[in-house]
Amino acid sequence: MLQSSIAREFKRALAPVRRELAELERRLYSDIMPADPDIAAPFLHLGRMKGKLLRPALVFLTARLFGRIGERHFKVAHAVELVHVASLIHDDVVDHSSMRRGMESMNARFGDETALLVGDYLFSKALEILGGFRDSEAFLMVARVISGASEGEMRQLRRVFDTGVNAADYLDYIAAKTARLFALATELSAMASGADERGRKAAERFGFNFGMAFQIADDCADLFGDAEAEGKPVRNDIAEGRFTLPVIRLFSVEGPAFAARWLELLSSSPAEALDELRAVLLDGNVIEYCAGVAERYVAEADEALAALSPSEAAGGFADLGRLLVRKIRDLA
Repeated sequence: MLQSSIAREFKRALAPVRRELAELERRLYSDIMPADPDIAAPFLHLGRMKGKLLRPALVFLTARLFGRIGERHFKVAHAVELVHVASLIHDDVVDHSSMRRGMESMNARFGDETALLVGDYLFSKALEILGGFRDSEAFLMVARVISGASEGEMRQLRRVFDTGVNAADYLDYIAAKTARLFALATELSAMASGADERGRKAAERFGFNFGMAFQIADDCADLFGDAEAEGKPVRNDIAEGRFTLPVIRLFSVEGPAFAARWLELLSSSPAEALDELRAVLLDGNVIEYCAGVAERYVAEADEALAALSPSEAAGGFADLGRLLVRKIRDLA
């Protein structure tokens, strides 16, 4: 009930840009549908997989900070969401995930080969959409985020089932894989508004820190949520040996002997190992530790907002940050 309450509050915080999000959702895949009907099925499937559109919401809320929302902001929101969806499709192939947004994942429905090609297609379409900017900087920014996310994923894959992964390693992974895309959304939106360098950097700083807090909250929810509520398999990262902040903190507190014994249990009885992990996490102060880390990023995001003019959009941003921290604390 608490998590559904937070979901309602998220929707309320995004209310100032509800109309823009509805319009973006309408054109998200219809505008990039391949001309050949024989290869349209994967894109029709994508159109039925409804996401939260959080990154486009940040694009539109950022635009409100600087003035009005225009067509250039729709292009930014469209491109950023396509990059996000393409990344999810590729992640699902790497993670062997069978479900995404409450439906069959692209790889489960159409196979890994088609899923990878659809992801590549979406990446290229994102760059095509930004072609109207006539500004090479926007292309470079998107390319760097995509390559950085790939590097982050490869660094993390090298350390699977490594109980020596520490909090700094984890924060490096999520910065590359998640936070940089949030920062791209807010900075490109500021650019589309004609913001000066100070405004752009404040928007970028907000997006990055909000993205860090978002991923920490998402990883905590993954340990304690259920697949139906999350719309995707839960505890998949842990089962695949990609340890997130709560688990890393627990290993640090309990010590190497606990980590080694638990890893042995995971290899012989995964379900039992995951149940034990959840029980130990709930008994300790790990959740509060994770909330504290997320709270520090939210404070950094709020500080960046303070450098910009106060507005209804700024209030919505601040509300979103507080909700992320509450989402973590409500798990305990």
